[in-house]
Amino acid sequence: MSENVDAPEMPAPRVREFPARSIGGGLALLLGLIGLGAAIALFAGAEKNPLFAVGGAVVLLAALIGLRGLNTVAPGEARVVQLFGRYRGTIRQDGLRWVNPFTSRRKISTRVRNHETAVLKVNDAYGNPIELAAVVVWKVNDTAQATFEVDNYLEFVSTQTEAAVRHIAIEYPYDAHEEDGLSLRGNAEEITEKLAAELHARVEAAGVQIIESRFTHLAYAPPRSPPRCSSGSRPARSSPPGGRSWTAPSAWSRRRSPGSPSRTSSTWTRSARPRWCPT
Repeated sequence: MSENVDAPEMPAPRVREFPARSIGGGLALLLGLIGLGAAIALFAGAEKNPLFAVGGAVVLLAALIGLRGLNTVAPGEARVVQLFGRYRGTIRQDGLRWVNPFTSRRKISTRVRNHETAVLKVNDAYGNPIELAAVVVWKVNDTAQATFEVDNYLEFVSTQTEAAVRHIAIEYPYDAHEEDGLSLRGNAEEITEKLAAELHARVEAAGVQIIESRFTHLAYAPPRSPPRCSSGSRPARSSPPGGRSWTAPSAWSRRRSPGSPSRTSSTWTRSARPRWCPT
C-alpha cells in the first residue's frame, strides 16, 4: 500500500488571465448622453435642412455603439472579454467600466464557494465497505482557464472532488493494522492534507484554487439485511412461450364431512398459506 497519493497529470493550460484594457465608465456615459441629446436636436432641425436628419442618424448610431461598451462589475465578480472569439483580458475592477463596444463580456463569479459531496459508499484499502463524505472550499483564481479550459467549471469541480475522495478512500484503510500505517480514522489531519493536494492537482487546470477540504462523514457501511419472507401464495406467473398459462395452486382444499360419503355433502376449507421468499 502506497503512502503517497498519485496525483493525475492534467494538461498544461493554453491561456492565462491578464487584465483587459478598460477605462472608467463615467466619462463614456457622459459622452454617450451628450451624443443622444445632439441627435435629438439634429432630428428636430430636419424640417429646415434634410441633412440634419442624416447627421442625427449618424450621431445616434455612434452614441448607441459607445454606450454598449459600458459594464457594471460588482465586488466578487469579473468580466471575461472576447473580441470575435479571441480572449482579450478580464475586468476585475468593480464599478462602471468601459471597453471596446464590439467585444462580448461574460460574467464569472470569483467569490468563495462550498461544495459538499454526497455520502459515498466505497471499499477501503482492506476491502471493507465504508461511507464517507467531504466538503471543499474553493474559488476561481484564473477566470480565463475557468472559461476556456473546461466546458463547465462548476461540474468539473464537483466531479473531480468526488473522484479524489474515492481515490483517497481506496488508498488507505479505515483502521490500520500496522502501527506506523496511515488510516482514515486515526490520521485525519494527514489524510486531509493528501486530499487537498490531490484536489489541487485535479482542478488547477481549470483555474480553481482549493482553500480547504474536510471529511464530514466517515463510518463503516451498515451490513445489508437479508430479504424478508412474505406470507401468501405465490402470484401467477406469465404465460410461457408455448402458450399455456400457469397459475399457483389454490389455497382452498375440498374435504368430505364426517359420515357423509356423498360428494355433494363435502365442504371447502382453507389451508394455511405457504411462506416464500423472492429470489
